[in-house]
Amino acid sequence: AAAAKILADGTIHDSMGSLRNIPLNDQSSNASYTLTISDAGKLVHASGTTSTVVVPNGVFGSGNVVTILNGGTGNVAVNQGSGFSLRNTADGSSGNRTLAQFGMATIYFTGSNVGYISGSNMT
Repeated sequence: AAAAKILADGTIHDSMGSLRNIPLNDQSSNASYTLTISDAGKLVHASGTTSTVVVPNGVFGSGNVVTILNGGTGNVAVNQGSGFSLRNTADGSSGNRTLAQFGMATIYFTGSNVGYISGSNMT
């Protein structure tokens, strides 16, 4: 991996882009969106017709982080894929979660089959 560098305008970049911004992946046209490795380090903005975000097994590695924002008018389901354990940091339970309107949650992956979710406006 390339080392971070400071550009002439003072911004800090590495091989994935700016280190001061969190890139946005807007998902608004499909009812369900399944996270991909390219979502690591990004915010997935579920809006429009997107009402489900699936966290798949075997995609992310230890240290990956994905944030999900519900920018729609209804709830967004954050569902664990088959064989994946989505653990709620608030109570230690494992299972699917729901983000109410304008709710936001971050998933920290400790391996390819487990992630810890924490957020606001989440049940």
